[in-house]
Amino acid sequence: MGSPLPPTLHTLTADDGVALSYATWEPAAGNGSDAAAPSQHPPPPSILLLHGWSGSRHYWDPVVPVLLAAGCRVIAPDLRWHGASGRPPAGHGLARLADDLAGLVAALGRPASGLTAVGSSMGAAVLWAHAARHGCAGLGRHVYVDQVRDEE
Repeated sequence: MGSPLPPTLHTLTADDGVALSYATWEPAAGNGSDAAAPSQHPPPPSILLLHGWSGSRHYWDPVVPVLLAAGCRVIAPDLRWHGASGRPPAGHGLARLADDLAGLVAALGRPASGLTAVGSSMGAAVLWAHAARHGCAGLGRHVYVDQVRDEE
């Protein structure tokens, strides 16, 4: 599929002062997100993608174009100590990552279509920790991915 379209990059400051980076992509008009006639189209589904240990948002590059083509809005953070996010000397356990996710979900607001979170490997564990610490507030659905098979 190739690399996704360039994202819009954002920075969020966690409650402990660490800078967290995340990217968003909006679907093209006509893929379920036609802004010209909002009453005729439901809002696009929002998909939040959480990478695993030693990864980054780029782990999802092959998936982003598929989700955009399906009319989804895509959000992909770099978890702390990964990618473009801050690398504090301590404080990057699952509880802390779950708190970071809660901050991101709050910053995103509640999308009209709900928010589906997809976690791969450690990203799945972050979702479980988030549910244990914060309930399912802001996340409509969870999808847990164990491994991705490379077809090449």
